[in-house]
Amino acid sequence: MKDQIRQFFAEDGPLAKRLSGYVPRPAQIEMALAVAGVLDQEKGRLIVEAGTGTGKSLAYLVAALLSEKRVMISTGTRTLQDQLFHKDLPLALDCVYELTKKRKRTLLMKGRANYLCLHRAENFSPTGDMFDAGVNRMLEQITDWSGKTMTGDRAELAGLPDDALIWSELNARGEICLGQECKLYQDCFVTQMRKSALGADVIVVNHALLCADRTLRIKSASESAEGDGWSQIIPDTDLWIIDEAHSLEDNATKHFGVSLSLHQVKLLARDLLQIFLLLPAHEQASFRVALDEMSRTFLAILQNLIRLTRTDENRARIMLALQQPEIVELIGTFKESVRTILVCLVATRSAEGGKKAEISAMNRRVEKLLTDALFLFEDGAKQAGYVTFLEHDAREYTISAAPIDVAEVLRKNLWSGKNPIVFTSASLAVKNSLEPFVRKIGLFNDDKLQTQIWPAPFDFEQRSSLYVPPHFPEPSHESFAEHFEDEARFLARLSGGGTFLLFTSHRAMLQSYERLKPDFDDLGLQSFKQGDAPKLELLKAFVEADASDGGVLFATHSFWEGVDVRGKALRMVVIDKLPFRSPSDPIYQARMERLEEQKLSAFAHLSLPEAALALKQGVGRLLRSIEDAGVVAVLDSRLIHKNYGQVFLQTLPPMRRLHQRRQLEEFWLKNVLGHFKAVS
Repeated sequence: MKDQIRQFFAEDGPLAKRLSGYVPRPAQIEMALAVAGVLDQEKGRLIVEAGTGTGKSLAYLVAALLSEKRVMISTGTRTLQDQLFHKDLPLALDCVYELTKKRKRTLLMKGRANYLCLHRAENFSPTGDMFDAGVNRMLEQITDWSGKTMTGDRAELAGLPDDALIWSELNARGEICLGQECKLYQDCFVTQMRKSALGADVIVVNHALLCADRTLRIKSASESAEGDGWSQIIPDTDLWIIDEAHSLEDNATKHFGVSLSLHQVKLLARDLLQIFLLLPAHEQASFRVALDEMSRTFLAILQNLIRLTRTDENRARIMLALQQPEIVELIGTFKESVRTILVCLVATRSAEGGKKAEISAMNRRVEKLLTDALFLFEDGAKQAGYVTFLEHDAREYTISAAPIDVAEVLRKNLWSGKNPIVFTSASLAVKNSLEPFVRKIGLFNDDKLQTQIWPAPFDFEQRSSLYVPPHFPEPSHESFAEHFEDEARFLARLSGGGTFLLFTSHRAMLQSYERLKPDFDDLGLQSFKQGDAPKLELLKAFVEADASDGGVLFATHSFWEGVDVRGKALRMVVIDKLPFRSPSDPIYQARMERLEEQKLSAFAHLSLPEAALALKQGVGRLLRSIEDAGVVAVLDSRLIHKNYGQVFLQTLPPMRRLHQRRQLEEFWLKNVLGHFKAVS
């Protein structure tokens, strides 16, 4: 295999024939050989940081495809998953076929909510007040597409918003599935996907689906639950490759947690009303009362928790509030109403035909609601080592519980098998050390663990600079916003567009957008704001703007990673503050408390390495290829005035460091504009 890998990447090899201007990269070849070396090791573990430009995707793909093993590749998001499957994987497959004359079977797998449910689409009849004209147009688009699609994957629907309400009514999420009792079970897109997976050599998933699969396996092992007949989502494979491994911890925290929202409860109550007439007449009255009581008491629980925690120093934590007499009484009423609904559902077992399957699915949803409520409201979460808290977005509050020690969750549920596992990302190391990552994912006592770091192959000193104004107020100072906006105006004038303004909070982004947009308009620059359009559409408009007037994109965390804008279109990245997580974050609080109990510094072991990696991700938006050049401006003087700033600086690439506007203007003229003029 090692000879074939070298042939794959050779100057006259199959890859060179397909890529114009191809030049072999030593680090890419070394990484492919390292992945190949771990393939035959039982419980082998390899962690690789491969900087942007290394070509890590092709490196691990060629080793995996040349092996005789079945491979699962998991990446961070659906967007990255689609990119890997539709761009990098076909190229690798073609090259490997030229070497071996063997064609591997591949499959893209996503969570059930990404697929259309044929049964729900066939029986869907929206009420007049449910949707507006725009949503009805989406419904027409989905209906037309449903008769043509071969996969049922919503990614094929161009322009459908991520949070489209209509899709939540039509998707194939598990809790509403009728399973093998559904008359369309054999034609179901999810069924077909799972059957195809059994014969696939390479399966591409995302971290959320990987965690969901482990959760289902745990549940199936502990109970003989009814369902669609599957005890797992992803079939067993010989090798795992975890790409974008830095985001696995957050995915596991979310997907091994439990949550309940008022929307979930109301949606369940609405669906339960649809089987109201199937109940025996003598059960209907108590069923209706229980439904109303379930929604009413859950709303009251939420309102009381919000009231009781609003002025608390740790206002997101709700464990003490749950012990208050008025809430204890409401929880008792809520549980009793749910149990009454379950009793009433038993009386519908005599229903005929397909309704039996619908009632069975509804019964499972109510049982899950009761199980989750008991876990959240009683001692289940605390005993399991979870933290319970309130979280909210623009639309609603949710009661959630998440594991405090996610490393132990990962160690027990994901890394206990014998299959070799490769972890890789462009951002894993802090101060050139992988130890923080190793600890956070539960591999710190693994004697089979191998690690490797390959830096990005860019000339950072000549192509990029890190600009930090030294005489700048700290973010907590009342004049920070004024100084930030003044510096942002200077940087936008200098760059003439091609600029990302990355913020650590949504509120700061909105405030700066309102104040800076008129100034950028005067400069002839187009302003774009995260949330005004889907992410890919926003990036496309940003790149197109650079061909005319120039653009400035205001964005928060979702644009700090997974964004790939190459060339002159992105030449300036401005970051407002060092990305320390908010101390009010309840999961973060609980993890800090756990470290302090262990006599460890929460700042040194959690806050600092986490923030350093986040900054590394944001800075990594600038140089994406050897043809790129530009400036990263971090407008937080703590980076150079605080002792801990050295941890950040030693984690970042070796960019030229500048502190004066005059120095920056000289660098921009010579090293940035001069570079782009030369390559054009």
